[in-house]
Amino acid sequence: MAMGPGLTRGWARASDLARREVSLAWVCSGRTRYWTFGLLLLAAYLGNQRASIGAYDTYPNEVLPYALVRGYGPFLERFENGIRLPDHALPDFATTGRGHILSRYPVAPALLTAPLIAPQIWYRDLVEPGWDSNLYWLQKACSQMSKNAMAILAALAGALLLQLLDRMGLGRAAVPAALAGALGSDLWAVASQAAWQHGPAVLMLVVMLRLLTPGPASRAHLAGAGLAAGMLTAIRLFDVVFPAAVALGLLLTRPRDLAWFIFPAVPIAAVLLAYNLYYFGVWAGGQDGLEALHASVHGVEGIWTGRFLEGAAGTLFSPARGLFVFSPWAAPAVLLLPATARRVAAFPAVAWTTLALVPYAVLLSKYSVWWGGHSFGPRYWIEASVPLAILLAFAIDWSLSRRLALRIFLVVAIAWSIALQAVGAWYYPSSWNQRPHDVDRHHERLWDWRDTEISRCLIESRFFLY
Repeated sequence: MAMGPGLTRGWARASDLARREVSLAWVCSGRTRYWTFGLLLLAAYLGNQRASIGAYDTYPNEVLPYALVRGYGPFLERFENGIRLPDHALPDFATTGRGHILSRYPVAPALLTAPLIAPQIWYRDLVEPGWDSNLYWLQKACSQMSKNAMAILAALAGALLLQLLDRMGLGRAAVPAALAGALGSDLWAVASQAAWQHGPAVLMLVVMLRLLTPGPASRAHLAGAGLAAGMLTAIRLFDVVFPAAVALGLLLTRPRDLAWFIFPAVPIAAVLLAYNLYYFGVWAGGQDGLEALHASVHGVEGIWTGRFLEGAAGTLFSPARGLFVFSPWAAPAVLLLPATARRVAAFPAVAWTTLALVPYAVLLSKYSVWWGGHSFGPRYWIEASVPLAILLAFAIDWSLSRRLALRIFLVVAIAWSIALQAVGAWYYPSSWNQRPHDVDRHHERLWDWRDTEISRCLIESRFFLY
């Protein structure tokens, strides 16, 4: 039977609409979905078009990848003239050992970023031979290259987080929760902008959870997760609570598989311990010397403080460093846990990592420098943004069948967090950390609601100056 002109046009429009829907489905599904999400995150992380935020203690991990690629080893001699103080002493982040100038910070982040920085070095060699002959410009280039590498690692972590949430059956809540974790936390304003330990640590934590979820994980996945757990601990020892919690869960539920998770981490631990003992003489390595500087640098007594409630209040509610101030979406994610706990428990690795938030918060509250020195927002909570974002996804999914007001509240909390982090990504650093008094010596400034890092960033930004 022949079709009339109207039916033909209708069929054409329907076919065109179908093609568009198929095209949209292709873009929003499968690997393309994650690549698109990761590239959008990368654009956001690099969007301010500047070099690293120039934090003092990120210097070693900015230059060490260059030293590794060039064959100098994990040493700072190539940059000695650039780091020596006027009295020829070494800065706090460096020391000597076995005839070398060493970074007191873990070198694992530099090892992880070196493959990302190597192509950037080779490209500069190609287009500008001799570009690294001048130490000043070499340091500037290392800062920019490390910023690029950290942005890539953070974007990859965000894309894997989205994939993890999808695999857990949280499709409708996956994108907003992943956006909260990737752009509504210090992963954007801090970890993707400078060579802190946090960006590589977040990636390793997401990889570990991705390999163990939804579970039960195969032995190959357990081994891969163990490698990620070992790297996570080598990058930032404080984060050992997360793989330790997963190991405890395996011990209680799948004891025969525990070895497959632990043994791959043993060589990493052995190399780290050997490095620390050989060059520093102590198992904790250079971190031991850094912690000893707290009294002189931060005006505190010792590493751990007995003022637990003060530390807990500060790390959660301080207008300068509070988690619930800079990432308010984290509060409902935790408060709604009683309603989502049963679904969370269906994923053992995620459940045990969630439980690890308790010792993590306790340790951070007891830590004498809970505010993290000169920084933007709750820097020490960056790795915890991964399990918190997963809890948020469950909370969003639960809210979809509840009152509209709750969903609106969650959306506003995420949007507000992203807006605050955008201020940090684009306008930090400001003068707030040092003026009118150094916040590391005048801790009362951490509770000043009238003059905050956010308000100072906005006031000193070009947005308000022009």
